[in-house]
Amino acid sequence: MNTLIRCVDCNAVYEITPFDQCPEYHYTETTGEYHARECHDDLDLTRRHRGHRTEKLTILDNPQYSEGPYYDPQRIVYFEATNGNITFLIKRWRQSVQDPIRYDIVPGRLEIQKTIEIQKRSLEKQMRHELNNPSLAEEKVHKFIAIVQDAALHCDPDKNFPDVYESNDAQIDYLPLDKEQISSILKKSRTIFTGDEFHKIERFIRNNCDYNGVLSLVVKKTPVFHPAAHSEPLSN
Repeated sequence: MNTLIRCVDCNAVYEITPFDQCPEYHYTETTGEYHARECHDDLDLTRRHRGHRTEKLTILDNPQYSEGPYYDPQRIVYFEATNGNITFLIKRWRQSVQDPIRYDIVPGRLEIQKTIEIQKRSLEKQMRHELNNPSLAEEKVHKFIAIVQDAALHCDPDKNFPDVYESNDAQIDYLPLDKEQISSILKKSRTIFTGDEFHKIERFIRNNCDYNGVLSLVVKKTPVFHPAAHSEPLSN
């Protein structure tokens, strides 16, 4: 298990991992062979902060925030950790995949604001594709989209939804419609569509209400940084 160590004197954070003493393997073109090079990455902390006060940090279970897709090895991650008395906001990042991961203490507090939106363009495009009805009035399409938008407006973005699904983008989650929302949309759709149109709309709703459908709601996360009034000098 990885450990975070903070140098109290420098206000710098380092990560201690089981791989710090694993050897590196380098290829020699002239011989066509690999050779091992001993590594002691953990000694960097010891050398640079010899005689300094250090303390162990515990990462909190608070929601983390990251920028960019999850698969990006260079994505920036923000999280909180504590020494038991003080909580620190920490930025995890690196400039390239060849560089080691760095940890910087960010003076202040991070608030994650969430909003819920609909997939308006995709919804309209999918409606016209699936219904395959050129005579479907533009006004009816827009009224239906307004009904879905109303369902999104009545969702509390800060609620802890049990069925939320992560996307490849760390800043976006998808929320499938629940039974109550589907029932409400169907009921309101009866005032717009009649006869065969309504049956097609009902089928469209049920086919696209899951997390990967165009009727699923989009939960967007936006970071808001609240700077600290007074901060310690950073050194790393």
